[in-house]
Amino acid sequence: MLESVQGVKVAIKEGLNPKRALYLRVKGKGEIPLTRVGQPLALSTIENEGAELARFLQVPLEGI
Repeated sequence: MLESVQGVKVAIKEGLNPKRALYLRVKGKGEIPLTRVGQPLALSTIENEGAELARFLQVPLEGI
């Protein structure tokens, strides 16, 4: 399973309806959301969590 993980993606959309989310990119499955719906996380929090996960899985961090 871990060998099919291609990367961790950080999606950030600012504006009237801001969105900050982490996705796990998996070969053959697309992007799997890792963050919950609701109040967007702080930018530093989402970046740190994404970097930590990417480092742990030894895959690239995308979107920053």
